[in-house]
Amino acid sequence: MNIERFHNELALRLGYERIVKDRRISISVEECDDPWVTLTTPGSGKDIRFKASDTAEEVFFEDTLIMQDEIKVIIDAVHQAYIKATTNPF
Repeated sequence: MNIERFHNELALRLGYERIVKDRRISISVEECDDPWVTLTTPGSGKDIRFKASDTAEEVFFEDTLIMQDEIKVIIDAVHQAYIKATTNPF
């Protein structure tokens, strides 16, 4: 997988507001063929860790009911960026 393309696709899908300005959820990516993504919500004490190839339905997270919809949007964006980075050669 082209990790640079993955990062670019993810940035396009999440946008500046969500990546830089929104401090409620931080996103980190561990680079490998199928990147591990970790979402951290300050104050919750629990991280959400999943593979970029996972869909929102495959990722289990609890105790985050307040931001559940926002987390699903991020997981979907990660998954779509993964698909784009692995299927499009250019």
